[in-house]
Amino acid sequence: MRDRNKPAPLSPHSLGLAHRATTDALPASSDSGVPAFPVAEDSDLTMPVFAEETTQASSPLPIVAERIPCITVLAGPESGQSLTLEQGAQAIIGRGPDCNLRLTDSGVSRQHTRIFEKDGGFYAQDLGSTNGTFVGEHRISTHPLSDNDVVRVGTTTIVKFRLMDPLEASHLERVMAAALRDGLTGLFNRRCFDERLVAEFAASRRHGRDLAFMIFDVDNFKKVNDNFGHVVGDGLLRSIGTAIKNGVRTEDLAFRYGGEEFAVIARETHVKGAVLLAERLRQAVASTKSNGLRATVSVGVSCLDATMTMERLIEVADARLYAAKRQGKNRVVFED
Repeated sequence: MRDRNKPAPLSPHSLGLAHRATTDALPASSDSGVPAFPVAEDSDLTMPVFAEETTQASSPLPIVAERIPCITVLAGPESGQSLTLEQGAQAIIGRGPDCNLRLTDSGVSRQHTRIFEKDGGFYAQDLGSTNGTFVGEHRISTHPLSDNDVVRVGTTTIVKFRLMDPLEASHLERVMAAALRDGLTGLFNRRCFDERLVAEFAASRRHGRDLAFMIFDVDNFKKVNDNFGHVVGDGLLRSIGTAIKNGVRTEDLAFRYGGEEFAVIARETHVKGAVLLAERLRQAVASTKSNGLRATVSVGVSCLDATMTMERLIEVADARLYAAKRQGKNRVVFED
């Protein structure tokens, strides 16, 4: 029988633990370079407890059953634009001002193609167009659509139909917005302006349609930045952009042209209509307030005629803008 007054022999395993616990509690030697720390009393010597390692896999993200129909233009003058359909909504594709996806392709009819949902499926329907609607290589009247189907509308415009989950659709919208929109005002950016003016000019020439261009410059904007700072100046530009965006018609295109300049391309608009639109936008800006500040704009307007080049269309509007500045600002000039 073991003598209870004698300690029990230590096993190699317990000996190793005891040695580790004791040596861990000792102060570091002075020539180790590590500062010494107080030695704990025997009763304070405890072994650290480590969390048990687990190999359990994390739960996968839930699969989203909802799928959102999206139409993206792959080729044509509006290449890069996309349209997301709300539940139960339909999309009309064509050149007309009432279309959800408006194209400037000369081979597209005013109302060319309809994409709609029926009985849980999606369909493309040709609306009696001149140059037809094609799914794949086949001209269709009404045809069911599958995810990733490619649809040709008219002669050169190609769109892709996709069913996306909400996260993917949101990502696509952000990507397209970054490519086409000005980050501060939400209007179309200068790169988009350069591309769209070429397309609108060519379509107007081909079909003999009116086209108006107007350029806006914020009056005395440098004084705003100098006196109140760029944050206040940015807020004012944002408010002006909103006023212009809300004031144009559905068929018009509004851009941040650069700095404190804005531009509008007005489709199928003659001189009288362009002047009325420019004056309405000037008044909308003048009634806008941001951080207690109001602003005005000077506007130059030009309209396409039989001999005018695209470059000349811009030059005339720009010259009339500076004429508006010379005449006292906060006005629209539409003739020389």
